[in-house]
Amino acid sequence: MARKDDSLPGGEIESIIGAGTTFNGDLIFSGQVRLDGVVDGSVKSNGDESSQLVIGAKGRVKGDVDVAHIIVGGTVEGSVGARKSLKILSEGKVSGSATYGTLEVVSGGQVDGELRSGTGSVRATPGIVQKAS
Repeated sequence: MARKDDSLPGGEIESIIGAGTTFNGDLIFSGQVRLDGVVDGSVKSNGDESSQLVIGAKGRVKGDVDVAHIIVGGTVEGSVGARKSLKILSEGKVSGSATYGTLEVVSGGQVDGELRSGTGSVRATPGIVQKAS
């Protein structure tokens, strides 16, 4: 059953991995997924440019993520590829490189790794963002 969420482009979350759930292996999906549990493996969409992954405050990915739209409220330990948009919320943390179409980091959000857009790259460490050499 889809859950309506007006903050999402399509408005509906089609799949939920709940808190207390651990998924071991690679997760491939279409549409929109909310992760409040743990994925120990990569998370990818099937190439759909409207696909979206929402990682809740207690959500965690231990692997690479490749999805069109990504909202990080929890933790990603691996590379992030957001083909369209990447939003890191105040409690969100990315430990690894991130590529994106557009980027929004809410105050308190953290990136420990290299950020890449179509116009260049920057190196981010907690509390410091600087131009990559």
